[in-house]
Amino acid sequence: MQSVFELHNRDLFNVYVYATSASDGSPYRQKIEHGSQNFVDISSSSLQETVERILSDNIHILINLNGYTKSAENEIFATRPCPGKVHEYTCHVYC
Repeated sequence: MQSVFELHNRDLFNVYVYATSASDGSPYRQKIEHGSQNFVDISSSSLQETVERILSDNIHILINLNGYTKSAENEIFATRPCPGKVHEYTCHVYC
């Protein structure tokens, strides 16, 4: 997964990566941070701050790559902050 974020066509897509957990300093995390067009650490943000950030970033499709794991912050998706959402384990788009 760590390489996926740098492979998007940046002429066609403006990709944001929201990190729900603090950096562990690992080379994997660093690769994601450096390979992402827009990397945003929301690990210390409140739910309201996170939703406001997603809205201000004008996100159209929000993809949950954490599923139901520690620091997944699934309540973000419950607020419906954008038109399309994808949960990794269900693979459905919710509108």
